[in-house]
Amino acid sequence: MLRAVALLLLLMLGGCAQTTALHLQRASALAGQSGTLTMRHAAFDYTTVALDHQVGVVGTARLVPASVPSWAKHVAQYVVYAYICDTSGNVLASGDIDFIPRTIEESGALPFEIRIDTRFQPGDRPLQLAFGYRIVLRESSMPDEGRSFVATEVALEE
Repeated sequence: MLRAVALLLLLMLGGCAQTTALHLQRASALAGQSGTLTMRHAAFDYTTVALDHQVGVVGTARLVPASVPSWAKHVAQYVVYAYICDTSGNVLASGDIDFIPRTIEESGALPFEIRIDTRFQPGDRPLQLAFGYRIVLRESSMPDEGRSFVATEVALEE
């Protein structure tokens, strides 16, 4: 019985966790909104599109050249996250895209389309868009050879 109560309490506490993007740059998520959000290692040019029960985010992702180590030749992983948030930075919905590995030269402006399910009730509150990413750069295309560089900026669990 004590185990059941402890498990129930743990599940209840886990369900209270909120994901926040307060520390990330954010912009208006109004349909048709276009802009650029530049972060430490990645920049995103985007346009938001209203879809039925979804927000579409269409754009390009690119590495910030000054942040790329000179020895890096391959993008082993590049994941882009798009977050719909309230003005307090609370994440209400999210979507992501994982690009296939490529050389640095091939990773100029990578086009993306992300659909974010918005079945929540936004009411009259303004919504914001934030981006996150996880980038792994390597000196070699072989995982066990050479140096690696990892950069991550994502929403956090509170």
